[in-house]
Amino acid sequence: MSEGSGGEGAADTKLSDQAAATRGSRDGLARLNVLAAIRHGDILGSILLTIAVMAVIVVAFGGNPWTVAKTIINNSLAEEIFLGQTIMTAAILILTGLAAAIPFTARLWNIGGEGQMFAGAVVAVTLGIMLPAGTSHGLFVLILIVGAAVGGAIWGSVPGVLKAYFGINEIVTSLMLNFL
Repeated sequence: MSEGSGGEGAADTKLSDQAAATRGSRDGLARLNVLAAIRHGDILGSILLTIAVMAVIVVAFGGNPWTVAKTIINNSLAEEIFLGQTIMTAAILILTGLAAAIPFTARLWNIGGEGQMFAGAVVAVTLGIMLPAGTSHGLFVLILIVGAAVGGAIWGSVPGVLKAYFGINEIVTSLMLNFL
């Protein structure tokens, strides 16, 4: 083969692409290291920056940032029912965020977490309505959790199938499935 015909150079390029992909996935895992983020103060810095931006916005609209902060804290933590709602909402958002980390470690994007969450909720509610009244509480909860996971997984598999078989961008398809 003559030089530049794609002989050895193509093999070298393929190996270097694989090495870059491996290095990229390790970098992605390193970014998910929460302990390193805590050591570097990233989380505390993010919280302080959020509070500062909120205060600027409140002042820009003529409000008192302390009053707004006090109202937010009182309405989310002061009474037992508010605390329960806060924990429930936080758990849903945290688990949805963690679900996005799984495809990210595979160098894929899943922007459709919200749609998958709602698909799982629809399945869980449907199962909750359809199950007989005499079902034990433990079995009832287990069926709802498994049903929600299966419903969300089926909804989330649509962008995966489209990416694997047709090469369609998973960002676009998963984002579009949020609105169905």
